[in-house]
Amino acid sequence: MLGVWVKYFALTLAIELPIAAALAPASDRGRAVLAAALASLTTHPLLTAALFTYAPPLGVVVLLEVAIALLEGAALRFAVPLTWGRALTVSGVMNAASALSSPLWWWVFG
Repeated sequence: MLGVWVKYFALTLAIELPIAAALAPASDRGRAVLAAALASLTTHPLLTAALFTYAPPLGVVVLLEVAIALLEGAALRFAVPLTWGRALTVSGVMNAASALSSPLWWWVFG
């Protein structure tokens, strides 16, 4: 399971970190990328464990993604700092992009 998680996590970072950099103010891009990476390092294992252990219905997955976007938005808000609106927008776009890429993950990793 760890090997699979590492692959999914690497793909998540490859999708989310450029978005964090692109949407953060130029002066705060490094902190935004670091905050996003550390936040994902905290939330991603939890989501992956839930998905692989319980195989929740789509509605539950969406709720989990929203909760994660809120947590990661809070991390961006305080680490960068960004306004709440901007932090939640950056986090929402990051998480939507990685969540919507899930079919690619299944195709690549099986």
